[in-house]
Amino acid sequence: MSNDGSKPTADRLRRRETGICERLAVLQQIQGDIAERSITLGEAVRVLRVDALDVTQREFARICKISQRTLVHIESGTGNPTVRTLESIFKKFGLYLTLGRRNPSDPERLKTRDNFQMTLPRTRTDDQSDARGKDP
Repeated sequence: MSNDGSKPTADRLRRRETGICERLAVLQQIQGDIAERSITLGEAVRVLRVDALDVTQREFARICKISQRTLVHIESGTGNPTVRTLESIFKKFGLYLTLGRRNPSDPERLKTRDNFQMTLPRTRTDDQSDARGKDP
């Protein structure tokens, strides 16, 4: 039964199915755009709110259990949301935050331990560490 108490018609079922298909397409597009870094997380949140749900900022903030002010800052890119806040938004869509390489084929990004250590400040020399029997 629908919200108005009537049985769902074939037309209503088709619209619901289309809506689900469109939402899935939006989710897939966002995942790709974020992976390619062509949109920010704030832009992704706005696309989810507008294209997937078609709700106001006030409604979306209530759904995600965050303040409208926080949502405004996230969408505009002026906020500094916590991971918990972002998770509270994305989990509603079956999405989660993860770490990934920016460009796995970029050899400069694939630094070895030696290359990484060269970028860290040294507090003592390797000889001093060896004399104490400790790793640097």
